Amino acid sequence: MDAHPRFHEVADVCRWAPQRTRALFQAYLDIKYAQLFGAARAVLPSGGLGLPLVTARGARGGAHVFVPVYADERFGLATLAAIQEQAQTLGISAADDSSSAITVHLAIVEDDSTVSYYTLGDGEQSMAAALAPV
Repeated sequence: MDAHPRFHEVADVCRWAPQRTRALFQAYLDIKYAQLFGAARAVLPSGGLGLPLVTARGARGGAHVFVPVYADERFGLATLAAIQEQAQTLGISAADDSSSAITVHLAIVEDDSTVSYYTLGDGEQSMAAALAPV
């Protein structure tokens, strides 16, 4: 992978999370060059999750935060809520305007390099709030 002409764009983050290199690199390439999200960048936020993220701006504004994961990974609801909370915090700092909606997605990478997206939150309601008992 490090021979790829675009690998240098994520190399620093990959050094800090080597077990996530394939998922991060494949998702980053898809987000930036296939999905054409502007200003995509890979980041490793501080915090206990240790998951690298990709931040990007949508064509119509708003920040998007992508969490590259492998298709065979399993997460509980508490972990998904923590992922969304951390991504929301990161998205606020990545947004041009703090009032912009922040959308959080899982970028699910298959063994054949297919990337599928699952939206965790659309900036209006957090997953934790959606799962709270009524």
